Amino acid sequence: MIDPVGLDVVDVSVGNQDLDLGEIEVEVKLGPQVGERFPNFRFAKMSRDESGSIADFTGRYLLIDFWATWCAPCIKQLPDVRTAANRWDSEKVAVLSVSLDEDSDHARKFILEKQVDWPQALLAGRDTPVVRQQLGISSVPIHYVLDPEGTILLRTFKLDEAVTFIDKKLDSSDSE
Repeated sequence: MIDPVGLDVVDVSVGNQDLDLGEIEVEVKLGPQVGERFPNFRFAKMSRDESGSIADFTGRYLLIDFWATWCAPCIKQLPDVRTAANRWDSEKVAVLSVSLDEDSDHARKFILEKQVDWPQALLAGRDTPVVRQQLGISSVPIHYVLDPEGTILLRTFKLDEAVTFIDKKLDSSDSE
């Protein structure tokens, strides 16, 4: 997949003749950018009876890890996300993994089998494509770092970059 998200698909075939396609308009959704507030979307928690929202994490830095069970790089980095989730004082930093799986039962089973013990958000159902489109998520894993007020400080495909960024933020706030 590519980033940003293209909302239309244009079929093209390659041949030996020059082909003038003219202008093709493609609507692109970039999603929220650094410096903007992160959308406060709701999500299901591991318990079917509970829900949460991004606002639940106000007052501390938040590392949001978007992933899916069908994403090999996401699965490979699970131990690193676990390390990050246990790295910081929970009063200062929270880690939230957001599953983009369409089947919440499959995601729940996977999370239990892999003993994923940090906060999980499940978007399964009709809202998943809407949230992905609003956030401009076209590939996973992708990570956002939010400040304590919910403003995006970093958007990256590299978990280690997000972890280092938070470490630096904490170091600079501790020295003040």
